[in-house]
Amino acid sequence: MKALKTSSSERIFFVDVLKSISIIAVVSYHSIFVPRSTYVESELLLDVLFSPLRFCVPIFITISFFLLELSVYKRQDCRLTSLLTKRLYRLAIPTLAWFSLMIFVKSFTGSAPGEIVYDIAVGEIFTGAYYLLIIFQLLFLFFWTRNWAARRSVLFSLCIFQILFFTLIHFLLSTKDFSNLLVWLRIIKRPLIIYWLIYMVFGIVLSRNLFQLSALSKRIPVAAKLAILIALGGMFVGEYRYLYSLTLGTVPPFEYVMFTCIASVPILFLCFASISEKDFPSIIKPSIYLLSKYSLGIFCINGVLSQVFLSFGSRFLGNMHFSFFEILSIKLLGWLFLLLISLGLSKLIARMNCKALVC
Repeated sequence: MKALKTSSSERIFFVDVLKSISIIAVVSYHSIFVPRSTYVESELLLDVLFSPLRFCVPIFITISFFLLELSVYKRQDCRLTSLLTKRLYRLAIPTLAWFSLMIFVKSFTGSAPGEIVYDIAVGEIFTGAYYLLIIFQLLFLFFWTRNWAARRSVLFSLCIFQILFFTLIHFLLSTKDFSNLLVWLRIIKRPLIIYWLIYMVFGIVLSRNLFQLSALSKRIPVAAKLAILIALGGMFVGEYRYLYSLTLGTVPPFEYVMFTCIASVPILFLCFASISEKDFPSIIKPSIYLLSKYSLGIFCINGVLSQVFLSFGSRFLGNMHFSFFEILSIKLLGWLFLLLISLGLSKLIARMNCKALVC
């Protein structure tokens, strides 16, 4: 627990790095502004190629509770109910703002009220909105269970439970005997809390063992870390390819129901925990801080804009056909464009005294 004795104003650099990498990864999944029908032949190859970036949402959830546990530890004199209220209020502001914006947009463009209500409930009112719903659910659970969840026996038990649950999902996908249950899981989509429980516990345990984690990370050679990360990428590719075959190409909403997603969190924390500012050239550090600082704004804005751009792309390019290299180029250019415009708008909103919407 020694590493927890830092000032509240001190940043943890490796967390900024992980947040920066994760938000870049998130944007990559929203950066194709044409319908899938225009690149059907390239869909599998493209999805498999970018599957190693699936760590992004698990890492974001883990970091949320990693930092929250640090905050609770440093403010032991505060009542947990007070901290919960403040955290919920802080989360409610951007959630209500971005949800309200998209409700207005969808109403204006002719979406039926029932469709809008469903999109809100399943976190599809804008792309990635389910993440905010997940955090809301886990926040209540965190304050009720944080001391209990910090036990290593609980972490081990929950890992086993999460693996068994993912195994059950894979079994259901491989058989037609439980098709009705799968239909309901597809209707509920991603906010189902049982998919994400392990990442809250990871956040608590990693936070409470930060000093030991950093010390262990320092003992691992850089070459070994690179080999581990390459192996992790290979695991993502192999498991996503398997999941694609199980679902006959209809992976969503099960793209995070992967064992490699669970493994990626401790692996990435272990590999990055010893990183410090001196390991990066000064020209890169400002970008890391910016992406980390505005990760919430980028997450929400890119989700909103991607739907808008996809709507235009579907209308004007829906009859096109793109080769693999063409759609890859579209994705890479769209990735850069969406990231930059989302970051720019986040900074603009913050300067308009609306920092709570983006930070």
